[in-house]
Amino acid sequence: MRVLVVGSGGREHALAWKLAQTCEVFCVPGNPGIGEVAALRDGAIDDSGRLEAICREDKIDLVVFGPERPLIAGIADYLRAKGYAVYGPSAVCAQIEGSKSFAKKLMIERGIPTAKYRDFSEFNEARDYIESEYSAGREVVVKASGEALGKGVVVPTDKDEAIGAAKAMLIDRSLGDAGQLIVVEERLVGREVSLIALCNGLDYLVLPSSKDYKAAFDGGLGPNTGGMGAISPSPDVEEEEFQSWAEKFIRPILDFFAEAGNRYIGTLYAGLILTEEGPKALEFNARFGDPETQAIMPRINGDLGEILYLAAEGKPIPSLEVGPECSATIVLSARGYPGKYEKNIPLPEIRSSEKVIIFHAGTSVMGGQVVSAGGRVLNVTGLALEAKEAVELAYGAIDGRFDERWHYRKDIGR
Repeated sequence: MRVLVVGSGGREHALAWKLAQTCEVFCVPGNPGIGEVAALRDGAIDDSGRLEAICREDKIDLVVFGPERPLIAGIADYLRAKGYAVYGPSAVCAQIEGSKSFAKKLMIERGIPTAKYRDFSEFNEARDYIESEYSAGREVVVKASGEALGKGVVVPTDKDEAIGAAKAMLIDRSLGDAGQLIVVEERLVGREVSLIALCNGLDYLVLPSSKDYKAAFDGGLGPNTGGMGAISPSPDVEEEEFQSWAEKFIRPILDFFAEAGNRYIGTLYAGLILTEEGPKALEFNARFGDPETQAIMPRINGDLGEILYLAAEGKPIPSLEVGPECSATIVLSARGYPGKYEKNIPLPEIRSSEKVIIFHAGTSVMGGQVVSAGGRVLNVTGLALEAKEAVELAYGAIDGRFDERWHYRKDIGR
């Protein structure tokens, strides 16, 4: 089977790496690491005409979308209408990620456990609500409703920071259109776990559990990022119980879209938090997690291409074999991320081995040298029978190789 992966980050490298074990893989636009396992094609991920041309010229059997932006823009719809098998939700279904306000309304309507919330387009109203919540002894989280590339969530330390976040989004337009509507919700306390399901429109297959580390610094401190590391399985849940949660969090979403005549075909990601009252949904995403995918893909066996193709065609999804190994993914970023950071930093020599897999995220080639091209640059995944060993394998491949221009958390999986 000939598969086109759309995207250029670490998630897409992990998908291409796994798919290449059984399929012929192409990728647009890709990165130098992906180029080692797939044929790269030039183009923008939201250029429907270019993507269609690649599908036609390379005789693509299946298109797999990585990032959310082209899904929200309706590129999956366009390619489906042209007759291609596409693994990725329609624009209508991708609203689950494209609008946090839409997602929250849907959660409440379908009885999915989640935090109480209100949404605002006017700063004064948001400020008054935040002040009333803190006066009542309740903390809040401030979220941009729109697509913000993983940077639209602020977990404030106090009332002033919460009001400042609302002002930055609604008045200063720090996140552009993504922040013209914001969600202010109660702050839930607990450990987080990622529930990721492959969906064929009516049914689903849950991937192994994983845990994402979103804060920039050790101990969960600092601003939220796109993710600074991940481990799989999550140490905070029993896998059998975790799999059963899909009936509470995934099934209602699939049923809602199916009833509306828009079957959800693609990956559905539920970010959960384990509270004293049980698991609750923090967010939904319309794609594979990043960096959870980099931790999960090395653990699964079998033909991923066949599974995604059957899902794309709305056919029953076969079961997935999960290996006995544990994994730990460490994200290497340019120092300063998620704020201002240096680019074009030469990468030190670091290669994959049997137990340590290197996935490229924000990289490019300049003058024959692989250099950094984004905030998150490399993902290093350790794989071992014991979780602790997987963590130490990943750190062993990193420690001492990267100078002060680089940053990574030292507590992933620890």
